[in-house]
Amino acid sequence: MEQEPAVERAEHTARLLWRHREQQPRRRGPRPGRELDDVVAAGIAIADADGIAGLTVRGLTARLGLARMGLYTYVADLDQLVELMIDQAAAEFFDGRLRGFPYGPRSRRPADPRRGWRRAAGTLCDANLDWIRRHPWLVERPNVRPVLGPSSTAKYDAELGVFDRLGLTDLEMDLAVWQLLNHVRGIAVDLTAAAREPETSEQWWSAGAAAAAARITAAEFPLAVRVGTAAGDAQAAAYDPLGSYRFGLSRLLDGLQVMIDDAGSRHRQTLEFRPDEG
Repeated sequence: MEQEPAVERAEHTARLLWRHREQQPRRRGPRPGRELDDVVAAGIAIADADGIAGLTVRGLTARLGLARMGLYTYVADLDQLVELMIDQAAAEFFDGRLRGFPYGPRSRRPADPRRGWRRAAGTLCDANLDWIRRHPWLVERPNVRPVLGPSSTAKYDAELGVFDRLGLTDLEMDLAVWQLLNHVRGIAVDLTAAAREPETSEQWWSAGAAAAAARITAAEFPLAVRVGTAAGDAQAAAYDPLGSYRFGLSRLLDGLQVMIDDAGSRHRQTLEFRPDEG
């Protein structure tokens, strides 16, 4: 029976994603002049500089010295290439500040998961923010279709590890990870946009506040003036993405702490409960 096109494409993508772990069928015809890893690396370099919109068949093949149609020797299309790029980018995630991270691939997990989970979650969020800032195009692909490759799966597994054995359900563990990652993604978008502006946030605020002072009055907008002035003085800007990141992360971790404490309390009550023996 012939496979449905979507199933066939998914299987083809999976073979490419897991190409270093699985034996690949031998190609017919002449051997390509480049390896697929070269194509993926070139795609990442272009996207790092120009975003997904800057990733074109013309630009990619010119960079690699391939004929225009030569790209399709390696991938079905650019969308499939982006999946491979995301998984390759995920392979570097545990470099740098996460080297030796206790929840990383093949690491020994802490004996007591309740000690240090909050710091570990914060470290993972910081690492995700650094990672996305190195590759801003990562946020251009929606979360609803995560890449199912080895490096992306290892990253997800490590992120879940922070919340393992804390009393949360499997669904709550998954939701906790995604809530934290979505907070990181939102801040990363703001930081990327700010970096592309011709003037700094401080310069914009200095000019904008002076122009608005005579128009936005405390008599008409009392809270906006009072709070906006206090925030502007504290941040030297109308909005500080990193300050918002730190504040939001702390509040998210506070909420998760309540859930974890509650789960521990329920577990203790279950252990202490003894039905009457009649």
